[in-house]
Amino acid sequence: MNGRILTGIAVFVGLAAFVQVSFGQLSPLEKYEREIIVEFRPGTIQMPAGETSVPPNKLDTLKPLVAEVIERHGADLVLVAFPGYDPADTIAISPTGELVKKPDLSLIYKIRFPEGTNLNKVVEELSALPDVVYAERIPRYEYYVTPNDEYFNLQWGLHNTGQAGGTPDADIDAPEAWDIATGISSVKLGILDCGIDENHVDLSGKVSGDAGYSYEHGTHVAGIAAAKTNNNNEGIAGVNWYAQLHDEDISWDQDPTYIDPDKVYPAIISAVDAGCHVLNNSWGGPDYSITHRRAFAYAYKMNRVAVVSMGNEGSSDPRYPAAYGQGIIAVGATENDDARWSLSNTGNHIDVVAPGGNGYPWDSMDIYSTLPNDDYDYRSGTSMAAPFVTGLAGLLKGYNTDLYNDDIEQIIRISADTVPLMLGQEWTPEYGDGRINARKALDLLRSPNQLKQWNVSGGSVVDHGSSYEKRVFIDVPGLATGVYLAKWYRVQKGATFLSPFVSTPYAWGRGVGTNGFSIANPNYGMGWCRVVPGSITPTTATLETYVYDVYTISGGHVGWVPCSPSNVQLKYTALGEPASVHLSGWMECLNPPKSGGEPKDVYHFRAHLSWTYNGPLNHYELWRKLKNPRYSDPTGWVKVYHGTSFSFVDPYDFHPTQGAWYYVKAYFTGSLYVQSNMIYLEAVAPQPCPFLYIWNVGEFIEDNNILSGSGNGEIVEDWYKLREKPVKDGNRYRLQLREESSEHSFLDRLRLIAIDHPDSVEIFVAPDAGIIPVSSMLASQLVIGENGVDYTYDLLDFDNIYVEANEVEKITADFGETNGGDYVILAPPGPKPRLMVEKANASNFEPVGFIRGRENPSCEVLPLTVSSTEDVSLRFTFTDVSQRLDYIRFGKRNNAPFRVRPCPLLSAVHSDIGSVRLRLLTEDERYAELMSGDTLSLEFIAPVKRPGWVRDFVFVSNGRYIRDGGGGSQTAGGKIPAIHFLSIYPNPVKNDMTIRFGIPREERVSIKVYDISGREAKTLVDERLEAGYHTIKLDGKNFPSGIYFARLVTDGYEATKKIVLMK
Repeated sequence: MNGRILTGIAVFVGLAAFVQVSFGQLSPLEKYEREIIVEFRPGTIQMPAGETSVPPNKLDTLKPLVAEVIERHGADLVLVAFPGYDPADTIAISPTGELVKKPDLSLIYKIRFPEGTNLNKVVEELSALPDVVYAERIPRYEYYVTPNDEYFNLQWGLHNTGQAGGTPDADIDAPEAWDIATGISSVKLGILDCGIDENHVDLSGKVSGDAGYSYEHGTHVAGIAAAKTNNNNEGIAGVNWYAQLHDEDISWDQDPTYIDPDKVYPAIISAVDAGCHVLNNSWGGPDYSITHRRAFAYAYKMNRVAVVSMGNEGSSDPRYPAAYGQGIIAVGATENDDARWSLSNTGNHIDVVAPGGNGYPWDSMDIYSTLPNDDYDYRSGTSMAAPFVTGLAGLLKGYNTDLYNDDIEQIIRISADTVPLMLGQEWTPEYGDGRINARKALDLLRSPNQLKQWNVSGGSVVDHGSSYEKRVFIDVPGLATGVYLAKWYRVQKGATFLSPFVSTPYAWGRGVGTNGFSIANPNYGMGWCRVVPGSITPTTATLETYVYDVYTISGGHVGWVPCSPSNVQLKYTALGEPASVHLSGWMECLNPPKSGGEPKDVYHFRAHLSWTYNGPLNHYELWRKLKNPRYSDPTGWVKVYHGTSFSFVDPYDFHPTQGAWYYVKAYFTGSLYVQSNMIYLEAVAPQPCPFLYIWNVGEFIEDNNILSGSGNGEIVEDWYKLREKPVKDGNRYRLQLREESSEHSFLDRLRLIAIDHPDSVEIFVAPDAGIIPVSSMLASQLVIGENGVDYTYDLLDFDNIYVEANEVEKITADFGETNGGDYVILAPPGPKPRLMVEKANASNFEPVGFIRGRENPSCEVLPLTVSSTEDVSLRFTFTDVSQRLDYIRFGKRNNAPFRVRPCPLLSAVHSDIGSVRLRLLTEDERYAELMSGDTLSLEFIAPVKRPGWVRDFVFVSNGRYIRDGGGGSQTAGGKIPAIHFLSIYPNPVKNDMTIRFGIPREERVSIKVYDISGREAKTLVDERLEAGYHTIKLDGKNFPSGIYFARLVTDGYEATKKIVLMK
């Protein structure tokens, strides 16, 4: 037997990164008609030292059988195909860390023959020789284009509104996709074509690689994939706004309308080695090339995506590289009504279709894109369809940089739209899986879906070949490229998902990292793993691959290739909504009758836990870890429940300031489980003070507690700046007080004061009832706890990242050198008593005062006078173990003008006894009393606001309260609101804003922001949340000025708030 590869097909030559041959240039057609490519076995041929091309009779070595064939057919010249190839360049490392064997090019030659030579006969004769690995014809290629933002409305492929007589939505849903992702600049798209005009206004600054362009085709393709978008109303939009473009010119130097096959292999290798994530190939031809297939196999092993046009002949005959199979996304073309373009090739190898136009003559029904010299025009063909897929592949890679090439291909195929002419079929040879849909592709990667990349090891043989057959192995590590005798073995392995899914997920195998092969022949050493059809369940799938028992042609036993069945490594991906268990809970204040020696203010608590689950599991474990445990109590994780129930009351007796973390595991069989979120429940004594609510467009929203500083019956006058600004209802401001805790409040006098001031000034309130204007507030330069921990970044912003009293008692904040003057300290503690503030002097710390805590952070400040220029250092001491601090600010008092405008009390209606207005006008101890569950509705007259200024409000409450010792409940996040609410602060806003909302029960919550036209601008929340108050920071820097609307939707509630963004 001999080592031949029976083929008579096309090939490649020369590397762009390598030295090109310097003999007389042939045209691509002449190369096809006069040259072949041959890989020889070692020792068959030797070129004279220093030469790269010589006549056959000048070779140092040429085996007789080879010499006889090529001389008989009149060979003119033998050429080293890759004269710059470095034999030491044999290994590459993929982005995911795998070692990849690079093709050995040292024994690949081209042989040139006279015109008229029957090259098919030459290839056949050489292929039969034992000294030849393979021989093939030079392939023929052509561009797949039909012959001969300002414009976004012309780009029906991105957004089809019916323009040019098309069918609305017969597009890739690009604007909808851009609501999720617009691309990132670290993703690079390789354009293997005829060059790109890198100076085009829509492409400048994005192009690397080969300089310049030789033909318009590449520039048009590049614009479709990644033209600049939103660039000052210039030009067109690319699918991927920010991806970089890498130019690999494969055109013939003498006539760029032709593709030079010598440039194809080097262009692929160069694009891969330059870091391109996606390779666009809007070209092809009828000839299979082993050499070029090796290049695409290398790209696949290096975790790259290759997108290829199907071709424009209207034929079902295979065209290459589209029909190479594994590692190729083959793309056909559709018209603007979602019908297949009549000349778009078909076949069993097609994957998807994309907009490509309806052919020459070009018009508005074709694809509009960039042309050289800042020009634009329509072109059509599968050449135009491929870059739509390339741009989408780049969007996916940018959205999730951990995606493998197989992940990207499968997501594009799964998300494709089934167009009408597919007649409901999931796949057809005309459309593949359908027309791509960029929004659906990105949605697959969004909540509630999760993409999981897993692997399993080992496997069992389930089938094998009946005999040893000739098989060609190419570029397989540890195995010389050539023909062998091999028997295939199909190996399967059951995979149990590390986390189950709600329902049957999508699942597929990944070749990169898998060490089994496919059953293809020739076999290019690409890892191959398949999920067995019909094997996927919410918890399992069956994977399969192939290994080979291999012998040389002479009968020597090579062994297992690439490994034995028991050593296979199978990589796979699963995509779907993961099964999940969500835990929520609350602390019940039992407050039983006190024992003889137990103080009145001692409370007892029980933790109530409940959970919801979606998925296939059916048993649950509840685990607890105590915080601040009593002496001898366990401090590690303890299982406190096991069973099938969805709720549990923990019998542990909690006291105030004690708490515990909890989580739930949902089990199925064996060790498979899903773990819930972790929550912390704390035993907090019932928090006193009535709560103030503000009227805001049809509802009352929570603001904060009042009468801060009372609690044991002390009479106080509490000045409080409102967090939420009341919205006028006619000429009135409406507020409401609610007694939600177990206490008894006595209200003597209530006032609402409007404070008008310039927008450049912030208004704060001091404990002595002073109203203080401040121009700017500074964050501390360094915050160190007494435990040595750096808390600087924890206290930079109002972001719910806290420093808590249970981990450190004192923290010191340094503000650097400060000039003398009057300053204020803003450090709102929560949710309990006072925060002590001290200032460093020469030897110690001296008291400054206390900042009172409220349920929600407030704008109460503590004045501080700095006598001269000095480094200001402040120490903050928590006075209660339940306290926490979110941020610290230090600002200089401003003497800017402001105007105080009292708002007369118009009405005050008690929920039980009616009007109590007269009791609240003066301090006369004629109290309006609030018991647990009572409300007091207030209306104040709104005074005229000074034009051009903004308005803040201070609520002044005189009175006291006493604790009645009742019960109460807390969630992990604090109080549970009685009603839904949505608030936005500040509003109007320049950049950053805070969106706060409350839900009285656990439910699914959606919050989206829309522009004034109703188009969705951003999704802020789309998940299930526990009952309580929630806060979101929204950065408005990327939003243009204008009117927006935030919309809250829950299972049974909807609310919309207007946002005014002014820059």
